[in-house]
Amino acid sequence: MALYLASSLRELSRLKAAVHREMADLAVRPRAAFDILLAVHEAVANAILHGNEEDPAKKVVVEFVVEGGWFEVTVRDEGAGFDHERALQRAQSPPSLDDWAGRGLLLMSRLSDELRFEDGGRTCVIRKHLGSGGADDA
Repeated sequence: MALYLASSLRELSRLKAAVHREMADLAVRPRAAFDILLAVHEAVANAILHGNEEDPAKKVVVEFVVEGGWFEVTVRDEGAGFDHERALQRAQSPPSLDDWAGRGLLLMSRLSDELRFEDGGRTCVIRKHLGSGGADDA
């Protein structure tokens, strides 16, 4: 499934509804579904705000694929890209009250089983094994 979003934070409600539908259709365990939704929400918000800089002429494309027990989400923006390794290193340093830059990337990496960036940081791939999600899934 592919979702084409305008570069507006208002589109996050459309994203949430689409992810919820996918999770319900697949009967994904609650904890895994929460992890996926939060990680994807953060990736799309980053694409809108930082990648496309809320430029109405640019789109964010979100693709969902389920294969071999894995839920994979690819988020693509039309921005200039970024140095994701540097941003993750910065996010892992002790937090400052003034500087929260990169914390969303850290959150995404903790909520997913695999996180990678491609195309100079313009593409983010989030993978979550549908059997994972923590002990509180009951």
